[in-house]
Amino acid sequence: VRQCGNLEFDDAGYIQKGAIIRHLLLPGQLLEAKKIVKYIWETYGNKVYLSLMSQYTPVGDVDIRFPELKDPVKKKNYKKLIDYAINLGIEQAFYQEGDVAKESFIPDFI
Repeated sequence: VRQCGNLEFDDAGYIQKGAIIRHLLLPGQLLEAKKIVKYIWETYGNKVYLSLMSQYTPVGDVDIRFPELKDPVKKKNYKKLIDYAINLGIEQAFYQEGDVAKESFIPDFI
């Protein structure tokens, strides 16, 4: 935020300058996610856009190595995070609708 300054838009509404902070909710980490959202709000207010993401998708042997990450994010927990952000006063935010936790959303990194 210090490097790019406050949000600025062109006449069509596209961001020309500013910051978007993307935050991925992980399974079982709602409390930690709320702490991060609160920190962002207290530090930057509406000087940034916040993108709350729910598309975490467990793949491969993640369940063996990290059993706490074996399941996708619960929809009710994602809704709780969105509601929390709104109740804090965050107005500049993006959120995801629908079922986005699918392997088809994962790029082929090969």
